[in-house]
Amino acid sequence: MSSYTKAEDFFKDLLKYVDLMLACYSETTQHHSNEYVIGWKLKQYNEDAFKYLEDSEILLSEMETRLEDTKSTSTFIPLIHVLETFNLDSFERFCIFLCLAVELDPSFERSVRHFNDSLDSPYPTLGLALKIYCKDLDEYMEARAQLNSNHKLIKYFFIDSFADRQGQPLIGVPLMLDHNISDYLI
Repeated sequence: MSSYTKAEDFFKDLLKYVDLMLACYSETTQHHSNEYVIGWKLKQYNEDAFKYLEDSEILLSEMETRLEDTKSTSTFIPLIHVLETFNLDSFERFCIFLCLAVELDPSFERSVRHFNDSLDSPYPTLGLALKIYCKDLDEYMEARAQLNSNHKLIKYFFIDSFADRQGQPLIGVPLMLDHNISDYLI
């Protein structure tokens, strides 16, 4: 494996990673019965979902290694700087990656609208990001418990999204990267 020689190569991997995560989520939420289910009963892993999850974890590991290797080269990828400066955890990184995918490729906009169960916003909600990323209810609840209005992800990356939430639940707010951040990262 080698370092990234240009940001575009990193973005190609980022799009593949997000695509794999969305494919896994899609597989886990497909149910073939007429039984009415809500919440986490809906997320059930099948063989395909496990394969997508495994492939996404392998790709993410490769991306992290390549990003680490890129630090010692003259290639500048702004995301490396942001990840180090803000010391983002894996879920926070996923939120950034998911939102960048929407900014980079319109096909992710369609997928997000579908998974949001709403055509209103092309941006994933915080709740959707949690559901896609977290493997089960326990992981979801642990991640959700750490999020509040002063969380660094909300405070620095999604400023505009949460400025106008007007009584909307935190997890229902569409995650739109601050335009200064998305411009810098892209």
